[in-house]
Amino acid sequence: MNTNENYSPLILPRPVWVNDLDVSYCSSCNNAFGPLKRRHHCRNCGNIFCHECSSRKVPLPQLGDGTKPVRVCNGCFDVAYLVTYALDVDHGISTQIHGVRGLLELTEKDDEKDLHNMVAYGGVDALIWLCRTSKSIKLHHLTTTILAMLAEKESIRPVIITKWALPPLLYLIRYYTNAEIALKKSPPSSIRSSNTGNDEITANETRQSIILEIIINCTHILYQLSRAGILSQKEVVTEGVFDILFMLASFDQICLDATTDEQQQINERLIIIQNLAAKAISAISSLVAFQASIIELIQTSGKLSYLLRSRNDEVRKYMAKTIAYLSLRNDKYKPNLLNGDGSRALVSILVILPLKDNNDKEARIRDLSYYLSKQIQTEEEVTAQWADQTLNSATISHACCALANFATNNESQLNLMSQPHLLKYICNVPVVFPKHEEIHRHVARCLANLALYEENSRLMITNRTNINNGRKDPYNVLPILLFMGKVSPSGVQRHVVRAIDNLSSNISPADSLGMFNDAYSYIRNILQDDDGNEKDIDTIKRAKSIIAREKLEAKQIMKNGIPTEKSNKVEITEAKDEYEEKEERKFKEKEEREIKEKEELELKEKEERELKEKEERKLKEKEERELKGKKEREEREIEVKLEQERIKMEDERRIKEEQEQRLKAEQEAKEKERYIMQEELKKKEEQRLIEERFKEEQRLKEERLQNEQKLKEEILKEEQRLKEERLKEEEEERLKEESRIKEGERLKEEEERLKEEERLREEERFKEEERLKEERFREEERFREEERFREEERLKEAERLKEEKRLKEELKVKEEQRQKEAEEKLISQQEKSMEVKVGSPALSDAVVTSSSTEEEDEATLVSKPASVEQPKQSPTLPTKNKKKSKRNKKHD
Repeated sequence: MNTNENYSPLILPRPVWVNDLDVSYCSSCNNAFGPLKRRHHCRNCGNIFCHECSSRKVPLPQLGDGTKPVRVCNGCFDVAYLVTYALDVDHGISTQIHGVRGLLELTEKDDEKDLHNMVAYGGVDALIWLCRTSKSIKLHHLTTTILAMLAEKESIRPVIITKWALPPLLYLIRYYTNAEIALKKSPPSSIRSSNTGNDEITANETRQSIILEIIINCTHILYQLSRAGILSQKEVVTEGVFDILFMLASFDQICLDATTDEQQQINERLIIIQNLAAKAISAISSLVAFQASIIELIQTSGKLSYLLRSRNDEVRKYMAKTIAYLSLRNDKYKPNLLNGDGSRALVSILVILPLKDNNDKEARIRDLSYYLSKQIQTEEEVTAQWADQTLNSATISHACCALANFATNNESQLNLMSQPHLLKYICNVPVVFPKHEEIHRHVARCLANLALYEENSRLMITNRTNINNGRKDPYNVLPILLFMGKVSPSGVQRHVVRAIDNLSSNISPADSLGMFNDAYSYIRNILQDDDGNEKDIDTIKRAKSIIAREKLEAKQIMKNGIPTEKSNKVEITEAKDEYEEKEERKFKEKEEREIKEKEELELKEKEERELKEKEERKLKEKEERELKGKKEREEREIEVKLEQERIKMEDERRIKEEQEQRLKAEQEAKEKERYIMQEELKKKEEQRLIEERFKEEQRLKEERLQNEQKLKEEILKEEQRLKEERLKEEEEERLKEESRIKEGERLKEEEERLKEEERLREEERFKEEERLKEERFREEERFREEERFREEERLKEAERLKEEKRLKEELKVKEEQRQKEAEEKLISQQEKSMEVKVGSPALSDAVVTSSSTEEEDEATLVSKPASVEQPKQSPTLPTKNKKKSKRNKKHD
């Protein structure tokens, strides 16, 4: 075969031939070999077959056998002759197209045996060789279509990588995305210029549509390999897979000579290319090992902003998902994603959403012009352009997730906060999607992360624009946080509480008077509500810290009085009234708490049992939910597959019926030929034997005539001996044939017995593995349950110790109050007794002395520290009794 000057012919390694002594039966029909059934090797696979199963011949130049036809088995014939045709450069493009179309039909049948033969015996190698060496657009279309179908098979994807299919595929993408190549009116020449006429495109197929289908096939292969995660970093970064995908995600062409319908079809194909490329970029970006290199590639390419503002909503969705993946970690590199126009492009996804409270239309138009990087005259111009793409919840969710990830980095959040009206557009998202839990969670997480920084907190609780904030625009985020906390479940509630805690902790109580009243009531409702769901420990801690700040704010109001600012007078009076009401409520609650303490101690054990039961119920409900979700997903996938394969099944049935009829006809013809051959051989053998006997008889007659008397007895003896020998030989041959048949049957039985034993061993091994997996799973579940129970016991013990400490402190305070009251009573009794005795003049000196002693006693009482046992052993009581007795004696 003649070869091209630039490319060497495809040479595959030859198969290893099976040893004749190791095989006693045909590998296809399983018939035993014998004197009349010889062994034959298939030159394509190397296995041993009988003549009936390997009677066909085909050239195998790819194995180095030249153009001479060689023997192949029936199983290899279809793939072997199609591969030979596909590689046949001498007979022109039409022969190659015939071979590749045959491979396409085998691939469409989706038969596992045919697909295995294609992979094992050079089918995939031939397709990749044609992609690399051929210049025919028709061949490129057919070969890439087959490779795209094979890339959907999980077992064949690694083969595409190992057989070096990526370089030619990337070359085809670069070649056909070239504008000069795409706008040519005539198809490119094939390898042999003399056969270019056979590569003409039909009337109903335009050149550009076929080029776009080639690009779709190549992009689909890259998407399947990216989704499977089998691409290496060298292939993604060094060989340019990621750069090609970035180029395809923004690929756009216009055919000047196309009609309206043709242009519509071209646009549909372009959208498919962009979607597949964006999906592949997202799949590659999810791998942590590639993310640092990918961020550098994105920064150098400069196409991120263009793709985030793409008119294709799927491209915007998957690019936002890519940014969310890359910003999840990589604190060192993530600020590079927002450099240049990156932050504006990311926020533009939120800006084009319909704004509910749009009072300043001029500012709105300025923002649209700034974020979309083009001059906007009216808002209706944007709504008309993005009418079908603004409310894609997945795109918005990925963008909010990326913003929340960027907010954890100081440099990134500074870049974001410098964008005009960022907080306003973030808070507009939950208004547009009031019931979307995932979006609410990402928005709450973003606001909580931004509130971590003290310079952002003041901007996030006021709408005033007269504060000194540089380029940052203030916006009150508390109303939207409270709205999300009330509408969304506990998953969002956790981030809402975190955001309120960060905001209130970064602002002093004197500056936040009256700002967090609604937030305080919301936090109290969280602590009081018992909806049956287990609240997060961090959420409870943060809620308690917020309530503590509320108490501190109330104390500061009571201590400092009303501020001088007139705008805050009403807020402070309301805060005072609320504080007095809270104090009254606290006093009542203390009395009720003392009554309920005993009941709570009794109910603790019941609550612990109920908690355990609730946890078990939750685990069961989670498992049931997961099982239901899996079942629903599997049912949906099955329905989609059934709908997709329904049309294929009809064609496959028809093709199979035709094949079966053809095979039956061939088998019947073979059986007839075999029967005729056997009958002719029998007749020839009988005729030969008859002729030999007749000749022998003639000879014997002549001898008898010559020696009738002398040799009559010898002839008779000789004939008898010959007959006996013939009978013995026939008997020996019959015994040998019977022993051969018995030996074959014994070998068959031995093979069946070995297969059965092997199957039983395999089943036992599989059962043992399943049992070990179940035991390991149970052990892990038990260990997790014990760890969780120990953690709960430790938390409960810590809470009990805190409660006991608090009770002891309260008892100490009460005891000190009781001691003070006893001292006051004693002092009052002494004063009363002195007033009774003041009337008599004789006692004036005693009164003076008693008053001085009483003053000394009071001084001693004040100097000594208060204790619980002081009222019982007060040192002043005995001195007073002695002085009273002295006064009584003088009076007498």
